[in-house]
Amino acid sequence: MTQFRRHLQVLMLLAVAVLVIACGGSGTTPTQSASGAETTPTESASGTPEGGEEPVRIAMFLASAANAYAQAQLEGAQEVAAQMNATIDSFDGQFDSQRQYTQLQDAIASGKYDAFVISPNDGNALLPVTEEAVAAGIVIGCILAPCGSSFETLEPQVEGQVVFAGIPFFENGAQIAELVVQACEGKDPCKVAYMPGAPELPLETARLQGFNSVIEQHPHIQVILTSAGGYLAESALPVAQDVLRANPDIAVFASSGDQMINGVEQAVKDAGLEGKVALVGNGGTKSAVQAVREGRWFGTVAGYPRSEGKLATEYVIRAVRGEDVTPRGFGSEDLGAGIGPLITQDNANDFEAEWEG
Repeated sequence: MTQFRRHLQVLMLLAVAVLVIACGGSGTTPTQSASGAETTPTESASGTPEGGEEPVRIAMFLASAANAYAQAQLEGAQEVAAQMNATIDSFDGQFDSQRQYTQLQDAIASGKYDAFVISPNDGNALLPVTEEAVAAGIVIGCILAPCGSSFETLEPQVEGQVVFAGIPFFENGAQIAELVVQACEGKDPCKVAYMPGAPELPLETARLQGFNSVIEQHPHIQVILTSAGGYLAESALPVAQDVLRANPDIAVFASSGDQMINGVEQAVKDAGLEGKVALVGNGGTKSAVQAVREGRWFGTVAGYPRSEGKLATEYVIRAVRGEDVTPRGFGSEDLGAGIGPLITQDNANDFEAEWEG
């Protein structure tokens, strides 16, 4: 992979975020549609709900609104907000921790919000401003990635945070590796390519650590770490093409995101290696689960973005309204209705995917 191509992939990722979201210059501009129209906060049906409750005002901070997983999180949150008489303004982090930090600061200063639902790019870096929000009386819920320094626990890490809904990234990396081990069964040695989305993100570092913690127990598995896939099929395709040209004996190709495996699948076809390379994804998109059912992919790890958004939104609304909410974390066993998180042909027909990547 040339230095030029690595720079090009980073620019592609940022360009997609800017073009799709069409955000203005302010770090606290609510997420906009592709047409440029500002997203209207989600409202409940007109009229005052029984009990005379005032609408709860929520700011939702997405890791990147161009990302399909984040879009599904927002849809889940909006569904609950409509049912429980709340409004949501969403903010596009564009995979930029400093941008998110500024967005949270400005949202606190605005005095507009009762609660924050945060999907952090770097929960540790956001810790000071998250604590500022709590001090300002704002209820906190976090999704997908934890608000705090540990990627290995489900429990809320900020005093005043009422809920975390997601899968610790160390655990998620281990789950991807477990599928790789299954796909390598009967192959010795087993040459594996692993593609991260954005390796500079702390969450990807934690995920890779979890992945390696499993792989190192299987010395017959040899892993090639590829360049970044950028969480998109388009940017993953040329990376995969380069890897397969240099390593036509790859037995398994895994990634931290299903979207990237879509690009990898095309590269495998282009290389004439279809049926020779087992594909392992992460996220459990509708198309990925269908590919597993059809036998085109070996497996994927389930993600639950709509459930994350719904659960966190419900919890912060209840807390704002003074209900006795015990802070807790919800992982894959809570979110997945008993199916998964490892999706293979054995259970793919029983799994209902929550999003399309």
